[in-house]
Amino acid sequence: RPVLFLLVPCFVAAFSGGVTAAGLTHFTPQGEALHVTQVTAQFDAPVRPLGDIAGPAPLEFSCSGAQGIAGKTRWVDVRTWAVDFSPDLPAGVRCEFRPVAGLKDAAGQPLAMAAAYLFNTGGPWATQVTTLGYGDRHIDEEAVFVVHTAGDVDFASIEPKAWCVAEGIGESIPVKLVGVAEQKKLADAARRSDLQPGPRTVLLRCARRLPNGARVKLFWGAGIKGSSGLLTTRQSSHEFQVRPEFSVQVTCPRENARAACHPLASIPLDFTAPLMRADAEKLRLVGPKGQEWAPELLGYPEGGEAEA
Repeated sequence: RPVLFLLVPCFVAAFSGGVTAAGLTHFTPQGEALHVTQVTAQFDAPVRPLGDIAGPAPLEFSCSGAQGIAGKTRWVDVRTWAVDFSPDLPAGVRCEFRPVAGLKDAAGQPLAMAAAYLFNTGGPWATQVTTLGYGDRHIDEEAVFVVHTAGDVDFASIEPKAWCVAEGIGESIPVKLVGVAEQKKLADAARRSDLQPGPRTVLLRCARRLPNGARVKLFWGAGIKGSSGLLTTRQSSHEFQVRPEFSVQVTCPRENARAACHPLASIPLDFTAPLMRADAEKLRLVGPKGQEWAPELLGYPEGGEAEA
């Protein structure tokens, strides 16, 4: 009996000491995180009873830096809780998650969690960089770049932190923002509402004329500030190709290499860059006695190849 009397308390102590509270072991994201669509909190023991994932949230949260942020909370399983954001959180957002007071796990023990979990979505990184005019990745010598950002941007921070690099030029080239009035004019001319002035639409140029045929990179650098005060912490580069020097090639059908042009055949003119119709209409074929012939533009679009 004495032996039995001594073992019972030990057994009871061991049993009671084995019941530990569930702890939050994995919370994501934390720190800086881009493209946030979901927040998850994972515990090392069941928080909800088996088969019951409709209980209260273990954390409450608040986010600042953008309007209309709303997340849908849910229990994924008895150990995992999540918040889904739709659409993705934009740049410039700060979120703070704090434990709900008095919440217990499935065994009735208090949940072990940190005082707070924090993350932010960084500064206004570039989501898309295109150009106006000549083409998408092929540009002219004074190209206007269109930068769409993931959040509202502080325009005063752009010029010191963005730059161009071009083949044949041994130094970086500063950028110059397009003014609001010019931006409106360009957007109206292109009939593109997405180019109108706004907090996430930036139009800029390299501050010097680009050499023909050169590869060019536009750098959107670290340190560009968003309206919430958050800065970009990494740079991105966007590569383009400057068009070759403008030229035209004239050919005409001949009976042989030494013969003159066939008098009834058309004379194609091949340009290295698109030509506006109004300019093409100024072309003239001049005969030996000064006689001029205007071109016939056959289904000629705005830009492309003209036939005279």
